[in-house]
Amino acid sequence: MGRIIFLRMKYLLVLILFCSLVGNPVTEAVPSVDFSRPSASFEQGEKFEQGAVQVIDIHGTWHEMGRQYGRLMSTALREIWSVKLQPYMKAHPDKAAVMKKMASRNWQACPYKYRETMAGMAETSGLSLDQINMVNMVERVSGITQCSALAVWGDYASGGLVYGRNYDFFPSFGILSKDIVVAVYHPADGSLAVATIGYAGEIYAVNALNEAGMFIELNNASPSGNGKRAPERMHATLTLFSMMQDADTMNYLDEFFATTKCNAAYAIGVTDGKTARAYEWDVEGVQRGDDASHPGVMVMTNHFASPAWNRPEPADEKSWQSVTRRKNLQARAEEYKGKIDAVRMMKLMDLDIPSGGTKSELTRYQLTVQPQDRTIWLKIPEQSDWTKLELKQLFQHHSQQRKAA
Repeated sequence: MGRIIFLRMKYLLVLILFCSLVGNPVTEAVPSVDFSRPSASFEQGEKFEQGAVQVIDIHGTWHEMGRQYGRLMSTALREIWSVKLQPYMKAHPDKAAVMKKMASRNWQACPYKYRETMAGMAETSGLSLDQINMVNMVERVSGITQCSALAVWGDYASGGLVYGRNYDFFPSFGILSKDIVVAVYHPADGSLAVATIGYAGEIYAVNALNEAGMFIELNNASPSGNGKRAPERMHATLTLFSMMQDADTMNYLDEFFATTKCNAAYAIGVTDGKTARAYEWDVEGVQRGDDASHPGVMVMTNHFASPAWNRPEPADEKSWQSVTRRKNLQARAEEYKGKIDAVRMMKLMDLDIPSGGTKSELTRYQLTVQPQDRTIWLKIPEQSDWTKLELKQLFQHHSQQRKAA
């Protein structure tokens, strides 16, 4: 009996040592948002929090969802206005006039349902409709910077597809790190439920996951855009948000990008949880930027990679090190080929540029996504570490409601 106990103890010690060397998934667990315990509710909407991570779950007509959004995120909405926008506009009246003109154009061109959403927000947030419209534009009136993305599947992944994304923006937006929200929309019009990730008040999609398991994210590609813009066209972030309310197949996305005109140069990463694609989209058309010679990996930064454009590769100093970041992600994909799961992807997203990654002082938030499970891990470097959001729990309710109707 003593020898059996001794052997069991020896085996346990060896197992502990092995786990310490290879990384024990238990020790690398991250906190999760508990969707059974809302921190606040208003009408049909609920708010959930885990540390600095905020999720709102809103239902009904677009006006009703706006009312819920406005009340549940009133503190963040007012902060963006009073801490960021109002002081800047008072200090820079010339730029304020330009910002107001942009916001006015956005309002006039904005789809009716999104104007109804903002009108609902104005009823419950403590801000006027004009102020809400400016908050909605806070990102777009401030300019654009760098972002990076890596998706792996097949031979490159350890398990199913996993998608990593670092969202970068100006250092001045660090003061708004408490105002980032995952907003889950459940429209009563029969369309798909969509979760957007970004600053409070943004009624559009820079990052979005829908109930069908489709994920998209937008990257600035102005270094490849030859300075061309089409301000008379609807902004890409609006068209992408509308698209995600209907998209449930990659074929749908192919036809969307083939038929929809764009207002500027963007690189759009998309996945259905089985494969990933990069659509390089600008005022002249669209090309696929994912490399067919490397199935199982998709890398995207801030320039076009497709040779079909016949455009030169931008210099690093004029593209936020876009070429270096792209090469870094390609090298990390090869280095960890076959070993990349969600935990590994989070570690890769945490690597800074000198260490072979893409993170920098401009990184405002980070995502790791497993679309097939409707799961997102979100990190806000100035506020929180990686936090898990199992959005399937919220999406299932919407699917059941639609079937019942």
